[in-house]
Amino acid sequence: MKTKLCVILTAGLLAACSSDSDSPTPPQNRPIYVEVSERPMIPEGAEARELDMGTRAVATTTASLAEFTMHNGSNEYEASKKESDNTWTVTGSWPTGAGTNEKIPFYAHTVGASRFQTYNVNGDDPYINFTVYEDGFTQHDLLVAKTTASYIDHDSGNVGKVHLTFDHACAAVKFNVFITNTLAGQISNGTLTVTSIVLRNVKNTGRYFFNSGWKNVSVSGSNYNYFTLTNGPISVSTTPTDLPCDCIFMIPQSCSDAYLEVNFSGQTKTSVNIPLTGSWEAGKEYTVNIKLGTKSILE
Repeated sequence: MKTKLCVILTAGLLAACSSDSDSPTPPQNRPIYVEVSERPMIPEGAEARELDMGTRAVATTTASLAEFTMHNGSNEYEASKKESDNTWTVTGSWPTGAGTNEKIPFYAHTVGASRFQTYNVNGDDPYINFTVYEDGFTQHDLLVAKTTASYIDHDSGNVGKVHLTFDHACAAVKFNVFITNTLAGQISNGTLTVTSIVLRNVKNTGRYFFNSGWKNVSVSGSNYNYFTLTNGPISVSTTPTDLPCDCIFMIPQSCSDAYLEVNFSGQTKTSVNIPLTGSWEAGKEYTVNIKLGTKSILE
């Protein structure tokens, strides 16, 4: 059973809200109640499902929905999570001048570092300018939601309620690295010291339109050095080793131009480039296996 969580307006909370005629609350202070749910990241090929906010996917950042921003036209509502009871507190009130049965569009998104994420009103299709955070160890996921609601919904009996179902606008990508059995038998101690792994030439910036999806996705700079996926030398064996950056959140894209630069020490060669294949889709988790073999290292 899905648990409904309620975001409660801080101002005018105790006002009755069965109808405008019954309520002593002035129209400009009508409270908003928000139900929140989330569709978590899913493995590639699996079916998406809506879960309550008590459920967390492996790839969800710790800041996932600790806070989010909701918009209606020029109105902005900031929501923050109350750790004590797993609910949210929101600032603002129902749009002034809207009729009790008038359908109002609402758009919401999680809050990341301000210089990597900006909201633009843009009429009926607002958008977010988004740039993937450049630090692989401090990632900002982007969750988005949209809905329409009226202050009084006679079909459901809800008053002042907005239901938001958040979806992941990015893909979650994890990496692990290992060597072949053949290579392990030909190097000292059966392990290889990898000094760094760098993801290059990925599309790292774009616009997410709430009603039409991603556009203007591009590479920032020439041969963009996205970031280093390791934070120091690691010993690699035949057992896959997760990279310390955990997962990164990427704008959906084809991987045809992207590649991994793997640097290592103590061997004939000191680096090798490994091209990526396939594509990354929004709301899905991917694992990239970096397999290092004899030909690439000891030639």
